[in-house]
Amino acid sequence: MFKSKSLRKGAVNASYLFISKISAQALSFLSLIYIARELGPNEYGKFSTTVVFVSMFSFLALDGLTKVLVREGSKDVSNFTRLFEYVLPIKLVVILIAFILCIFAVGLTDYTLQIKYFIVLYALTILSNGLQVTFKAVFQVYQEMKYIGYLDLTNRTLYVVFAVLFIYLGYGVVALIIISLLSNIISTLITIYISKRFLGKWVGLKLRFTLDSSILKPAVIFSLIGLFIFMYSRIDILMISWFLGSGDVGLYAVPFRFVEVANFASTSLSVAFFPIFVQKIMKRTLRKKTILKSIFFLFLIISFFCILLSIFSERLILLFLGEKYRLSGTVLAILVWDLALGIPTIPISITMQADNLELYQLFFGLSRATSNVILNLILIDQYGIVGIAMATIITRFLYLIIVNLGFQWRILSNRGTIV
Repeated sequence: MFKSKSLRKGAVNASYLFISKISAQALSFLSLIYIARELGPNEYGKFSTTVVFVSMFSFLALDGLTKVLVREGSKDVSNFTRLFEYVLPIKLVVILIAFILCIFAVGLTDYTLQIKYFIVLYALTILSNGLQVTFKAVFQVYQEMKYIGYLDLTNRTLYVVFAVLFIYLGYGVVALIIISLLSNIISTLITIYISKRFLGKWVGLKLRFTLDSSILKPAVIFSLIGLFIFMYSRIDILMISWFLGSGDVGLYAVPFRFVEVANFASTSLSVAFFPIFVQKIMKRTLRKKTILKSIFFLFLIISFFCILLSIFSERLILLFLGEKYRLSGTVLAILVWDLALGIPTIPISITMQADNLELYQLFFGLSRATSNVILNLILIDQYGIVGIAMATIITRFLYLIIVNLGFQWRILSNRGTIV
């Protein structure tokens, strides 16, 4: 199926990630059903608000540094260790700043004292996550995605097993937060330890804290793109918490998390093929026909799945979660189409990032985020959480037609990136 050796390597890596992700996400899905049902919409809404609020500050931890690290490292693997020496100390500083700002920001909100306490505790994951994603870049550059797969599955298994156990024993949101934090820390330590196989004795690296605009500028842009993606997707949870309350957050968070779990395919494809796309763009061997076939194939498969789920969404919600989550079925029937409209555009998005077109991505991301927030404000008063779901799908559809298949395709064609 794959004539190119590099594409075969990407397919193998994607397979590792896909298998591990599908296993991890299956565990997540089962635990989601149990935890949401046992906690109820209000308590589950508090937990979801906490997680989303903290994740908003990941862009301040310059998550875009990892993307630049992978892109530049893939161009010249022999120089990767030196590049890593440059990135790591900057990352250590910015994740600490992000943590402090998160603590400061929660004090400015109108959340209850209990939710603020949850957020302060969960904010510690900013530190462990920041280190973990940086060291995982090592496996991407060396195209050893199996380690990412193993680590993700280990992290998720630890969390699910102990989360379900403690909820069964009668503990609540605090237990979930502590378990999530501890499983994250363990996964981070294992990631750092395994990375020694590629970096050598990383503790002996000569860390150099210098500023290089050629690295920092795209890192900031990628991080802002991440912020705009957040504003397009996860801002929904925060807006519901601000305008409606924890109960409505819980009702929306269940279908939202289901779609997020199902989106594991996009993560697997992006992580596995990004280094390959960088190399193929440098050689000018990326074909339009290949990308179009990928988009069409993905859209057909996922649309069939979305049709079935839209029809049976309410019955499934009632079966697994009960009457108190009935409205979640309506939301799920709408939100599931985010998969059909989003995943097929991955090849275009990867190509834009791999070809140093971050500024375009930044502008397009800002426009999508702005559209989503405006539509949320318009529809939330009249339709509540159903209106929020409608705003998400309308925004996604317009972005697909106007941006992905319009502006981005034309930019890539005119540059000769795709031939």
